[in-house]
Amino acid sequence: MVDLKRVFMNISIPTFKAFNNFNYCLIWVSTTLMICSHQMVALAQSYWIYDNTGSATILGVVGIAAAIPLLLIAPIGGAVADRFNQKKLMIMCQTLQMSFAWAVVILLVMDLMVWQHLLVIGLGYGIIWATNGPARQALLPKILDKSVLPNGIALITAGMSIAGLIAPAIAGVLYAKFSPEFVFFVSSMLSVISLLIALFIRMPKSKDEVKATKITSDAIDGLKYLWSDFPTRTVLIIGMVFFFMESPVHSLLSVLVVDVYKLESEGLGLLAAMLGVGGLVGNIFIATMPPKKRGLIFIFLAFLSGCALMGVSLIPVYMAGVIILTFQGFAGGGQYPMMQILMLKNMDPKYYGRIMSIIMMFFGFMPLAVLPAGIASDILGIRTIIIILGVGLLVTSSLTLFTQKWLRDMD
Repeated sequence: MVDLKRVFMNISIPTFKAFNNFNYCLIWVSTTLMICSHQMVALAQSYWIYDNTGSATILGVVGIAAAIPLLLIAPIGGAVADRFNQKKLMIMCQTLQMSFAWAVVILLVMDLMVWQHLLVIGLGYGIIWATNGPARQALLPKILDKSVLPNGIALITAGMSIAGLIAPAIAGVLYAKFSPEFVFFVSSMLSVISLLIALFIRMPKSKDEVKATKITSDAIDGLKYLWSDFPTRTVLIIGMVFFFMESPVHSLLSVLVVDVYKLESEGLGLLAAMLGVGGLVGNIFIATMPPKKRGLIFIFLAFLSGCALMGVSLIPVYMAGVIILTFQGFAGGGQYPMMQILMLKNMDPKYYGRIMSIIMMFFGFMPLAVLPAGIASDILGIRTIIIILGVGLLVTSSLTLFTQKWLRDMD
């Protein structure tokens, strides 16, 4: 029999050095399968709602439901992740996610499903993510050496990118060939496998004692720590500014395809896929790079993203857009793990879960950037909006480069 632990422990490629830790391998596989399950649910859910209601408004309401808990209770979820056993939290959250998927399967088979069920389940998923995400991230510094942690963060993000590329495509085929309940069934089985893998993770012994303080006090303490730590706070603010100018383009790809390239849905599929491929390459690039000039790379990726948006707007040719948006995906895919690496670089490990929850909370606000961009696109045209966003990225990244010496010199 093949000794999987020995195989992983003998990996010598620097890009994948975090895989030398068997516990990390288990977390990586479990997380990737969990994201696959979530992505399949998201696609099947959106198809089912629109097929059965014909309402884009209802589709939007259900989509927002999962974001509400991230906006309201993410800091609480982070405090829970920092205080309690992360493995137990992961298993609990994974069990709940699995239960939700099975509930949908049963409702569909019995022909009892209504969209309000998915609204409630969406809220449940949001609550799960508010705790599950920070718990998984807070576990990484406990099982990885500090020198390997950046590689581990980047590879976790790469796994999420792989799931984002593969799972929706598989779900679409299964939905068309079989049924929505079959997609939810497969999703639930992925959750089962993810849960079983998580059971084998070995938690390191902790020397920290659980404090007799309220969870809300811990959450507030995390916010105070973030605000008092200048490098961490500033990297978060700068990163959010970059992402707020990048994120609308992803949601408005369909407008670009129809209004500029004059194509149908097949054109949208290729653009979205190449953005995903670029993001995955960006994740692997960050996993590969040595611990030098990370701050400068972070700024450069934002500048590259701005250049890519300018190119998409100025060159209204579909194949050129496919190539250029691949670079935009690369820049965005590299920025997210790099922002985490820079923020966690000198942070007290006991705050990891809370800081990750704050990052998740900020990302919950990202859809708010899409609304004004969409309204402006209807008035000024999508090419004008994209060039404005591109110029914004070029200006903010340049200002950051010339005014934040400490960041561009950060390793």
